[in-house]
Amino acid sequence: MDEILNTIFFYLCQRKAKTYELPLLASHFYTIMQDCVPGLTLDLKLSSYKKFSKFLQHQQEINNLISIDEIKPGVLAITSFNLTNNEQLDRFRTPLWLKNYLTKASDVAAAAAAASVTESE
Repeated sequence: MDEILNTIFFYLCQRKAKTYELPLLASHFYTIMQDCVPGLTLDLKLSSYKKFSKFLQHQQEINNLISIDEIKPGVLAITSFNLTNNEQLDRFRTPLWLKNYLTKASDVAAAAAAASVTESE
């Protein structure tokens, strides 16, 4: 589960982070991660982190990819993405399993959209 979480996190940082409005609530970012792989359950309890806050702290302290702050007691938010000159992010390549998954999910969404257009006609 750790590998899946890290892969999706790196993918989103590399491909989407510049589009996010900051600060970004941690709970909202977790939803974004889940939505990235529809049908695949991201179960933090099966990871070594156990909680999303621990996962984000790891990304901040070890990988230096994000900065997080507690904006209210118990509420974490990503305040910045550190995307430049990050060796981990520069080396990251989207693995084939995720590419295939994203392609399949995109095809399903396109088919569903086409079906709804056909029904409305």
